[in-house]
Amino acid sequence: MGAGQNNDVWLINGRLIFRFQPASKRVSGILDFGSAGMGDPAVDYAALLASYGESFFRLVLDKNPEALEMLSRIIFYKGTFALQEALFGVENEDPEALKSGLETLEALE
Repeated sequence: MGAGQNNDVWLINGRLIFRFQPASKRVSGILDFGSAGMGDPAVDYAALLASYGESFFRLVLDKNPEALEMLSRIIFYKGTFALQEALFGVENEDPEALKSGLETLEALE
C-alpha cells in the first residue's frame, strides 16, 4: 500500500491494484495485471484502430508519431481480429462470436 499524488492510496492485492481516493471515499480505478506481459505494441495500436476507427486513430498518431513506423504491423494485426473472434466462437461453442467473426471476415474481402 502506498500514497500517490493528490493523497490517492494504491492498494495492491496479488495481481490487482486498486486506486482509492480518500477525499471522495471511492475507488477510482482497478488494474488487473493477470494477462500482462511482453508483446508487440502494434497489437495495442491495432486494437485502438479497430475499436475507435480511423479518425480517432489519426489523433493517436498525432500524439505518438513513432507508431507510424509500425503501421504495416498495425494493419496486419487489425486484420486478424475477426479471425480470432471466429476461432473463439468455435473453441468456446459461442455461435454469436463465430457468426460475428465470419461476417467481419466476409466484409473484409
